Amino acid sequence: MRTFTRTSLAILSVLALNTAACGDPAAEFDGFADEDATDFRDTGGGTTYQCPGDIRCLENSPWIGDYAFSNFPRFADIPKPDPYASATFEMAGATTVINEVEEDVTLSVTDEGRLKAVRTVNQQEVSVEGTIFTFTVQPTGGGASTTVEIKVKSETTPNAGTYFDMPRYSVFTDVIPTDTDTFPEDPERPGWYHVCPQADGTNKAVVLKNVRLRYYEHLAELVSDDESVVLACERQALAKGATNLEVLPNSGWNIVTLGGIVNRNYGLQQYNALINAYRAFYSGDARTVQGTQIFFRDLAHSPPMFDQLDPSYLPPAPIIGSYQFVLESVYSTTGASCKSYSTDFPEGVHRNPVYSPPGNVFAEPTYEAWDDMDNCDDNTYDLADHGSVASYVIRFVNPLGGGGSSG
Repeated sequence: MRTFTRTSLAILSVLALNTAACGDPAAEFDGFADEDATDFRDTGGGTTYQCPGDIRCLENSPWIGDYAFSNFPRFADIPKPDPYASATFEMAGATTVINEVEEDVTLSVTDEGRLKAVRTVNQQEVSVEGTIFTFTVQPTGGGASTTVEIKVKSETTPNAGTYFDMPRYSVFTDVIPTDTDTFPEDPERPGWYHVCPQADGTNKAVVLKNVRLRYYEHLAELVSDDESVVLACERQALAKGATNLEVLPNSGWNIVTLGGIVNRNYGLQQYNALINAYRAFYSGDARTVQGTQIFFRDLAHSPPMFDQLDPSYLPPAPIIGSYQFVLESVYSTTGASCKSYSTDFPEGVHRNPVYSPPGNVFAEPTYEAWDDMDNCDDNTYDLADHGSVASYVIRFVNPLGGGGSSG
């Protein structure tokens, strides 16, 4: 799926006219960032969230007060750590109102992340909408525990998928957040607040099955855990592999489609590489920016499970030269592992203008961690030797010499 961004006014003007494919499973529309939007994404710069230690928290992750709420225990009485290991969440129970009677329920989750409430009295599955989950939050460093409630208000499922349609959930908590502009109160039910940030527009949660999120400093990774699911806000890098590319980290082996049963399990290691690719993670941090145009190709499977290098997404060819997909990097579980040196782009290319010289006022061609990367195009290796996911940007290639230019 295509992520529209602003790499330059030239690219913008033509791509803005080419949005017909936005409903296609290979396309995503995030809107356009300002030309000079070079703030790193997903690093919490300037945020009011209370992050453990000096860790910069993901700005678009689910939050309950001061605690990240990505890891959602599927069962009662089994504590699970938050991604930063600063607290544990333990489900004390769940209830929903059926025929005006409050009933105890348990949680059921399909491979594609559809939530169901299961009635304790007869094991009947009912809609999860309106279900209230009660959790005990216990700080790992000691101190008093806190009881919080989580409510699933609504479910929506965009019908745009080729293989499956990923449900989105509006999820609320009764904990008053520090920032009520980012996590506003539900106008229909006072006292309940969004767990996904809404400051930049509607942002709902998706559910990834049989995984748990954890951090090593700024490196985010999913690990196998059949006792929990991960809530990922749909703008978050964790969610985009599922919502944009229709691959799943630890489920989805048998997805039923009109064309038969397909396997959309991408595998944990490959999905973690995809998370790194969305974040442009390398040298210890996420390097992507607001307003990012990036295209991905799966290198881990043959045939690939996704390939966004569709020529129809390129801007119309000018009289002289052409727009082309140019390799940015290949990503593995540890982040970017190489960059592409070529005649047209001897310094390589990057979605972040800070690392993509020449021709940009923000260019810093001496950024050592990026400049010193191995050459992805070294004939000694195949691209797949570098990692699971190849990322590409669109650049203008000038046949008259002088090198290519950024979009």
